[in-house]
Amino acid sequence: MLAQNRTSAHPRVLCVSSYFLEHGGGVENIAHEIARHFADVMQWPTTLVAHTTGEPPHTSDTGYKRFALQCWNGIEAATGLPVIIPNPLHVFRLLRHLSDYDLVMVHEEIYVSNFLVIIWSVLTRTPFVVVKHTGIVPLKNHPVLRWLLLGVTRWISRPLLRRAAHTVFVTRAKRDNYDPDHSLKNALVIPNGIDTDCFHLPEPGAPPRAGIVFVGRFVESKGLALLRHLTAALPDIPFTLIGWGPENPKDWRHKNTTVILKPARATIAKILRQSRLALIPSNGEGIPLVAMEALSCGTATMLGTGSDGTENKVASQLVYVQADLTQPAQAAALWADRIRDILSTSDTPEAEAARHDAVEAGHSRTAMCRAYVKIAQDALQAQKSAQDSE
Repeated sequence: MLAQNRTSAHPRVLCVSSYFLEHGGGVENIAHEIARHFADVMQWPTTLVAHTTGEPPHTSDTGYKRFALQCWNGIEAATGLPVIIPNPLHVFRLLRHLSDYDLVMVHEEIYVSNFLVIIWSVLTRTPFVVVKHTGIVPLKNHPVLRWLLLGVTRWISRPLLRRAAHTVFVTRAKRDNYDPDHSLKNALVIPNGIDTDCFHLPEPGAPPRAGIVFVGRFVESKGLALLRHLTAALPDIPFTLIGWGPENPKDWRHKNTTVILKPARATIAKILRQSRLALIPSNGEGIPLVAMEALSCGTATMLGTGSDGTENKVASQLVYVQADLTQPAQAAALWADRIRDILSTSDTPEAEAARHDAVEAGHSRTAMCRAYVKIAQDALQAQKSAQDSE
């Protein structure tokens, strides 16, 4: 049974994500943290719904439950594109219980089941919030899919989002990309929050940092081709590539490259603390979650210049280098020169602390969750006021 017990004091919240935390992505992590905060801190009965291709994740009898939508994601496995085909029976079961909840929070509307939840929320007049973790995905090498996505965004997604209680973008740049004329009402920006208890500075007396680390999906849009050229151009520098995807960097057979597939977040944090430099070649909108996680560990971090470098104080702690992912060999040459410059100079504990403090000051997990509590309360109050006036 999906629905929680009805209580007058505590609203029942349904959160819908792409995958669960165990899948390893940034969106999944943020969705989990918000849902857990609703349940554990606010004492709101909360259910997190997400897709899985294996066994359903463990759940409990506490206020935080998880419900699995079985799905097929062969397209993502083959290409890296997150095209998820859910089990229709599971989707029907989810929609049948939607009216049991007081508020719905959907992380990205582009997935089939998420999209249907939004439509059903509109039809049942259930207040909903949409969290946008992406802008308009370029998909330069998939013109048909790009055309289809642009059409869906223009004619279906944006009109639906105008019915949302709030639309939340995780960076200002993503909002400007998706909604350049700011026509969406009740749209706002809440930066992703970092678990600074996990992603913290090295302990005193830790061994000196060494090597370079990349954390992300092994797909073209994350700069994998650039990394392939880069690891070949810098054979004397050890690289650690952490992630998953349709391409496995082990196939490059570069002796200076270690590949770790989908480790635990504590392991990622440990490797970031041990690394001299973190690389994020992709140049999407705004500062990605992994960049802030690296900075929170005090790690010097290079980011593609396509990202918004003026968004907040965290940007001043990043090293921006041009990254034309359509010309990976040329981009890798620029990055190799900049990397050697960085590695030729010594880092300092003061510089590491400044990186961590910039994240702690404005991007903590607690601050993020409190912001989502506020918009959830606003949405619930608006719904109550509308009902009282009828």
